[in-house]
Amino acid sequence: TLSTYSSSDAINVIMNPNPTVDLGADVTLCDGDQIILNATTAGATYSWQDNSSAPTFTATTTGTYDVDVTVNGCTTNDAINVTFNPVPSVDLGLDATICDGDPLQLDATVAGASYIWQDGSTNATFDVTVTGTYDVDVTLGTCSASDAINVTVNPDPTVDLGTDVALCDGDQIILNATTAGATYSWQDNSSAPTFTATTTGTYDVDVTVNGCTTNDAINVIFNPMPSVDLGLDATICDGDPLQLDASVAGAMYIWQDGSTSATFDVTTTGTYEVDVTLGTCSSSDAINVIVNPNPTVDLGADVTLCDG
Repeated sequence: TLSTYSSSDAINVIMNPNPTVDLGADVTLCDGDQIILNATTAGATYSWQDNSSAPTFTATTTGTYDVDVTVNGCTTNDAINVTFNPVPSVDLGLDATICDGDPLQLDATVAGASYIWQDGSTNATFDVTVTGTYDVDVTLGTCSASDAINVTVNPDPTVDLGTDVALCDGDQIILNATTAGATYSWQDNSSAPTFTATTTGTYDVDVTVNGCTTNDAINVIFNPMPSVDLGLDATICDGDPLQLDASVAGAMYIWQDGSTSATFDVTTTGTYEVDVTLGTCSSSDAINVIVNPNPTVDLGADVTLCDG
């Protein structure tokens, strides 16, 4: 008789879950930024693309970053692409001091960038005309940079030597360029605030205050004085001719009696004077003339006498 035998076996199978890891969506950052990739999972071990084993990884350069996260022998991998775009380079230069009217153009040009200046304008350049702080934000893609500059615009000094002038030989004119805090350079390189002109010419001066210079010029003409000489005082006899002559080419004349001829005929005792004007210049001269009367003589009528 055959006996019937049976046997059995059993096995316990544990299905461990795969760890969950999510490094996030691909990301674009700017040079100089960083991102901390976090794969932290309880009880896990880690292996990053560079074989480092920390639960986090700090990315500072463009690349693909991935991690194997292992828990209880089960491994999950995740990866992320990180792109670092260049930050635009912007340099407006050092703080500056310029003179009123001097050109100063701030240039923030970066190929492909957009711009916002302190006043909201959006050009790549900005023309400075007044004292102030100027700044610009330059955006290239998702990255921005900014810079600022302080600009002082000094006023040009005011100098006025006056209008052109005509004087007479022997006169002088003091040209005055005096300005507070200024230095001076005249046409002859002298450096006083005033200049005394005594000869015909063009006179100009550079006046400098705080590095800013203004120039002014004036034409000064010294006209010749008319030469007039009526001679020495004279004594004549009544009836003798005496003509005083003040003739100067192109001149005008006024004698003591208001007459305007170049000559004057003297007939009586007196002082005779004349003003002679040539252009804007005048000279005068005077002479004393004595007219003596002729003597009166009367021998009487003709007469006839006898000898002896």
